[in-house]
Order: sequence, then C-alpha cells, then structure tokens
Amino acid sequence: MAYSNWGAFVYCNGERRTDKEDTSVFEHKDARCFHAVLGDEEIRLCGYKCYPELWQLKDGVLKQIDIDQFEVDGTENYEGTIDGYGFIARQYDDNMLALALKQPDGTKWTGDCGYKYGAGHMD
Repeated sequence: MAYSNWGAFVYCNGERRTDKEDTSVFEHKDARCFHAVLGDEEIRLCGYKCYPELWQLKDGVLKQIDIDQFEVDGTENYEGTIDGYGFIARQYDDNMLALALKQPDGTKWTGDCGYKYGAGHMD
C-alpha cells in the first residue's frame, strides 16, 4: 500500500512482506513511519521516499544511527556492517532507492521504494 506519491515493495528471503511497507519502523511511541522497513530484529534499514535511514531499538531505547558514516565515496550510496547486520542502500533513477539488509541469523531482506512506485501504484 502506498501513501502519497511514494511507495515500496519489501521482501524477506524472497517472500513479499506487505506488513513492512508503509509502516512504523518499530512498535514504539517515538517511532516514525517509512515506505520500506527491512528487518525484524533490533537493527532496521528503512526507506522514506528515496532516502535511507538506519534505526535501532535496544533495551527500549529507540535511536537513529548516522548512516552518513557508511557513505561510499561521496556517492549518496551506503554500505556497511553494524552489530553483525550488513546493509546496502543505493539511490538510482533520481528518485528511487534499492535496499538490502542481512541479519546476523542469515535472514535476507530486500526492497525498493520511490516515486510512483510500489503497492498502490503498480499492483
């Protein structure tokens, strides 16, 4: 389901996860909503419009992780590992974002979000 002119498709181990599209990053009173939320453990990679964000919920404390420290050569693309979670975020076609997250247990998440893209726009 898309809201506004932006949307997403999210997959976990190749299976579509509509519950991770246009939803809150965590069930927490201070959590924000995103078009794409990858992950179901303490670290989550999110896409809002065509911008990535990293979030962590640990011991009841919600915090945003500075994704800029993982920027690849000034490209506004991001790649790295944090607490055993590997992730990639790549912007493409001016208003699209490709995301990937691998959890420490091997679970693989992928997603794309962007302008006039995703559920509600394409299905």
